[in-house]
Amino acid sequence: MSGITYEPFIKWAGGKRWLTDVIKEFYINSEATSFVEPFFGGGACAFAIEAEKTIVNDINPHLMNMYRHVKSGLVVDLNKYGIDGDYYKNRERLNQLITNGKTHSEEFSILFYVILRTSFNGMCRYNKKGFFNVPQGDSKPLIREDLLGYKNIMSNWEILSTDFENILLPDNAFLFVDSPYDETFSSYWVEGFSKDDHVRCINWAGSTGLPTVLTNNPTDFILSLLEENGFEFKVITKNHSIAADGDKRGKKPEVIAWKNVQAPDKIKRLS
Repeated sequence: MSGITYEPFIKWAGGKRWLTDVIKEFYINSEATSFVEPFFGGGACAFAIEAEKTIVNDINPHLMNMYRHVKSGLVVDLNKYGIDGDYYKNRERLNQLITNGKTHSEEFSILFYVILRTSFNGMCRYNKKGFFNVPQGDSKPLIREDLLGYKNIMSNWEILSTDFENILLPDNAFLFVDSPYDETFSSYWVEGFSKDDHVRCINWAGSTGLPTVLTNNPTDFILSLLEENGFEFKVITKNHSIAADGDKRGKKPEVIAWKNVQAPDKIKRLS
């Protein structure tokens, strides 16, 4: 443990900053030494837990390439790309790099980070052609010039971008599955996340034999899958702030499910 609390340096739809204390207690109860997050996003829980070994994955390769560069010591030239820069010029350059197959470059990761910090409501979204298409936001959020503190905490991380079923799971792992939610926004990667993907995901998570916590939208479809796979669960309400349509923000129900691990007392206090 570093003794320093690290929070996500980007905003991400469905982020779990509000749930980190609960996930941390689940992790402690599991007595695991590895933390695996197949749908990483902003990474609030992984940053908070600081396991001996951390495996993070997301199907969005742009996101995970950015994290790889942060792990290597990414430094942002604020004079060139920073808060006072031209958002649409940055976005145009980002999409040009996508066209040219340069998404593994450090320049792309810098642009991706800056754009996520300055896009409307911090959203990541692509059109059908695979280009980033979120408009500029109104606020002027903090853009860090260096992320070297994150380099230190990520030194023991394995960073992947693959289908969740391809992840090699250590025997001593704790699995936190925060997939795209059923019947909600899932366009932060071109392929989206289908009903069949939800079936695959919950069946997979329920069959690993590992201590597992899973979150999703508590639709009848999802709750039925959880019951079929032997999960215990609790439905709560949570305020959602990331949505292009303001009418879709506000309090929404969520389900927290667990298997092969004792639920902490904090889960009882959630409502």
